[in-house]
Amino acid sequence: MEAPFDHGAWWAQQADAPAVENVQEVFQFVLARHPLFGCATARSVLPTVLLRFTVQDAAKYADAVAFRCVEVVGSTLELPLLANDQKLNDGHVGMLAFVACHHSHADVRARALSEFDRLKQAHAGDFAGCRTM
Repeated sequence: MEAPFDHGAWWAQQADAPAVENVQEVFQFVLARHPLFGCATARSVLPTVLLRFTVQDAAKYADAVAFRCVEVVGSTLELPLLANDQKLNDGHVGMLAFVACHHSHADVRARALSEFDRLKQAHAGDFAGCRTM
């Protein structure tokens, strides 16, 4: 599987990046300048593959906006993450794992980790016959 893009190194080179408090401006900045349009990999990763990872390894697949705006994204996170009619994607899993690992407030990290674990449990049957990473 493709190694995730190093968003930390990329953000360090962006001297004129918008403030982390303005998620929409950060999103537009990322779309205009990020080599992968903010994604962690050039190809989408199956969310069930990321759910096989540890939360720390799944966090490496967060998008560039979640990486930059983790405090805002984590503080406005509504759980459960998905309504019944929504499909899980790699962006959901990476962002959730990143918040669980990097948000400054322990209660937000704990809620995100709990949701990550809930999704992992809910999709455990999807891993049948797969080797873990």
